[in-house]
Amino acid sequence: MYNALLPEEEQIHLHAHVFRHTYARNLIKGQGLDIVSVANILGHESIEITRRYAMDTLQDVSEKLDDMMF
Repeated sequence: MYNALLPEEEQIHLHAHVFRHTYARNLIKGQGLDIVSVANILGHESIEITRRYAMDTLQDVSEKLDDMMF
């Protein structure tokens, strides 16, 4: 409904998976849960799927570089 009020280029396209991904990333990055526990919570048969949520984003890498002392 909200998107109907916005021009096409400003519309936000969210899917349920976005919330699942955000939740998993928060468990790993924000709460410090180990990847095996998060895989079990999400019902993944392999932690290889869960690894995607643990990978650094470009913003994470950028912040780490900013924090480095040269």
